Amino acid sequence: MTLRRLLNHSAGLTVHGFPGYEAGTPIPTLVEILNGVKPANTEPIRVDVTPGTLWRYSGGGYEVMQQLVIDVAGKPFPQLAREFVLDKLGMADSTYEQPLPAAKAGDAATAHDGQGLPIKGKYHTYPEMTAAGLWTTPSDLARVVLELQTGGHVLKPATQREMLTKVLGDYGLGLALGEKDGQKSFSHGGSNVGFQCMMFGYLSGGRGAVVMTNGDRGGALASEILRSIAAEYRWPDYQPQEKIVVPVGEDTLRSYAGVYQFPNGPKVTLAADKGKLWLTPPQGDPVELFAESATTFFSLVDGVPPFRFARKDDNSVELTAAGAIVKRQ
Repeated sequence: MTLRRLLNHSAGLTVHGFPGYEAGTPIPTLVEILNGVKPANTEPIRVDVTPGTLWRYSGGGYEVMQQLVIDVAGKPFPQLAREFVLDKLGMADSTYEQPLPAAKAGDAATAHDGQGLPIKGKYHTYPEMTAAGLWTTPSDLARVVLELQTGGHVLKPATQREMLTKVLGDYGLGLALGEKDGQKSFSHGGSNVGFQCMMFGYLSGGRGAVVMTNGDRGGALASEILRSIAAEYRWPDYQPQEKIVVPVGEDTLRSYAGVYQFPNGPKVTLAADKGKLWLTPPQGDPVELFAESATTFFSLVDGVPPFRFARKDDNSVELTAAGAIVKRQ
């Protein structure tokens, strides 16, 4: 296991993400989170795959790094982030303090669930700071985009290049990397309870955007805004795609329902209801899947891959998504 693999999500570590803690509930220490000991509400963070052999998003790996920098520097993580990154980038409206201090609580947006109702206590607390604990604004986060494009304030040229170079999968060091029509890009989404966000930028031309929403269904809105920006400024990414939705019988939809465990990855649930197929991810509200055919489905939410179903000779159902073949449990 190396720091590079931790940053790249290829160190073999478990735990995809974190649900946070409702207001008024006990908050675990970082060591309790790493070991999965109550009051932590996630499994122990462990290596269960040979490091360097598999790309698998692991917020848990970032918690290992959080403990690492605390051990090395001997200071609280919010203080280290302030000294080494936030102040240098001029991110005055950002902090990693968890819980959010009372003096700053009035500046925070209220999180909302998928039905548009406020989250109990306004928002969750995330002691998993490196993976989920940044409080920020779109303007502050845009400064990160600019630093990744130009460097000079925090990043040395060599570090900047390494962050934006693929290691394993379509991922560099902390960033998803893409290329379309010869134009390279970087991005990272944000998904905490009641918040959905997206940061996107191109390596050249000073182009980018940050969209932040305070609702569990805000991902679709963020995608729509990015598509509008792309259309106006003629970006190759986020160009609208037209698809034709076809009707699929209720019996067929119900035959796809069930729990699917991705190899070395998350577990998702599919359910049919009133002529619609719904995907429930490990965190967040259900996402509707639309039918292009009786066997192929897509979502309006970025990051949800196409789902393709096949019925085997023994009448079992096999799902193909994100390059993986998944059998129903």
